[in-house]
Amino acid sequence: METIVAYLYSLVTYSCFQFLDMWSTKMALSKLDIEKHEINPLLVKLKKRFGFNVSLFLMWALIANSVALFDALLIQSVFGLILLCYFFGLFHLLAVFNNLQIYFEVQFVGAETFEQNTEFLIQELAKQSPLGKIAMLLRLNLFNVFLSIFGVVTLFLSTQLLSVLQFRLTEPISLFLFYFPPMMILVLIMFFPMRVFGMFLIYRRRLGQSKSNNGRAQDNHSPMISLPVSVLESALNNAKANNAEYVQFSLTPKEDHGN
Repeated sequence: METIVAYLYSLVTYSCFQFLDMWSTKMALSKLDIEKHEINPLLVKLKKRFGFNVSLFLMWALIANSVALFDALLIQSVFGLILLCYFFGLFHLLAVFNNLQIYFEVQFVGAETFEQNTEFLIQELAKQSPLGKIAMLLRLNLFNVFLSIFGVVTLFLSTQLLSVLQFRLTEPISLFLFYFPPMMILVLIMFFPMRVFGMFLIYRRRLGQSKSNNGRAQDNHSPMISLPVSVLESALNNAKANNAEYVQFSLTPKEDHGN
């Protein structure tokens, strides 16, 4: 019975965080192309086959039940309380505000301008060498990288502080307070590198789309013909005079009657 209660508690708690993330994701991508801006590659693939709303539901069903099972069957027996629902839930909470920032930015500057800026970065990224691409992505996400390093230092100092303190752990509040702050710092440390890595995946995806579009444009390129306006007007007038429904042009080159 205790395992079932832990499973249900973890499932509901994690679902609250994930539903917020799903809501903010729909807002952020309401005016943007999901293939160009969504970090999660699995969601992009599922969306192509099942649609956006069904894909979100499938992602929730897969992840939420997995988290709840691990919490109930493993984490609770080791640590004495459930933690994974909060750990992954905090990831979703950070993603919520990241999505809302994108949504408000698109609202202020417009989707077209937002896309143009992204396309410019993609073009600049395509010119770089492999190491140049990594260096450029790090520069574009310098604040995120700094926050990750800052979080590592903070977590290290916190563990050093806890190691010299003398206190008693009594369930459940003290256990929660003991595990939760380091877990929050760990989420921050992991979130920003994952965001940088996600941006790298998006840039790779968009570079592939750009090359594919350029290839199709070259394959579909057809010869152009230029005609003077006077010729077109004369042909239209003749067609109207003869009650013709079509205007025909001969593209056969004239024979050279020159000397």
